[in-house]
Amino acid sequence: KPVDTAAFRACAGKAVQDFGEKMLDQKEQEESRKALITSTELRAKYARELDDAALSGGDTAALKEKMAADFARIGEDCATKRGSESVAYYAANSEIMFDEQANRIEVQRAAANARLQGTKFLNDSAAIIRSNPNYLSVAEVGVDALIGTFPKLRPEQRAEIAADLKQQLNMSAALAAGRVEPGQAKIDLEAGRWNLKPEDRHTAINQAESEIRSRRAEAAYLEAQAEKQKHELDDKARDFLLDQSVLDGVV
Repeated sequence: KPVDTAAFRACAGKAVQDFGEKMLDQKEQEESRKALITSTELRAKYARELDDAALSGGDTAALKEKMAADFARIGEDCATKRGSESVAYYAANSEIMFDEQANRIEVQRAAANARLQGTKFLNDSAAIIRSNPNYLSVAEVGVDALIGTFPKLRPEQRAEIAADLKQQLNMSAALAAGRVEPGQAKIDLEAGRWNLKPEDRHTAINQAESEIRSRRAEAAYLEAQAEKQKHELDDKARDFLLDQSVLDGVV
């Protein structure tokens, strides 16, 4: 029977096409699998490096560039569209995860830096307040200006740090007032003046009362000393008059 050449060619072509598609599918599967495994390794690697950077103060932006370059090299090795798309997908997800972790690190750094700078500002401002309690209002404005220079802080962190610094400044002002004019300071404290925690208000009142007692004791001591000196002078004057009387009698 004569061979149907056209049919044979069609059948052979179909077999070749099927084989090619099968091989392509297998290649795509291999590259997709490799992309998943390699991207997971890279995520783990850069997660560790980010943790190290958080402790050492390393540059997270530089790490992100290195990670992007690593993913780019993986993509260059892909020969199929599916492999390239898989790499691009995992790279995008890895960047999102990297950015989230890096952002947390930056927020932590900003908070630590804000507290460090805030402590310096607090110490300098408290030194002024100790000699001039009325400087408090100026210092409180300065706190808001300082915290505003840390844009990476979350709103709740900004509010918490500012509130803490202001309360410490208020404590400095209350203690300074207690040293300058303890009687009035105690009245003001009991009336709710100054932004203080309950325990700090109690401490400031105790300090004012201690200053009041100290001044009273000092006043009593000075009064006693003055009275003693007066008696001594009176005694000396009386002795002098007696001596003069004796001398006059002898004469």
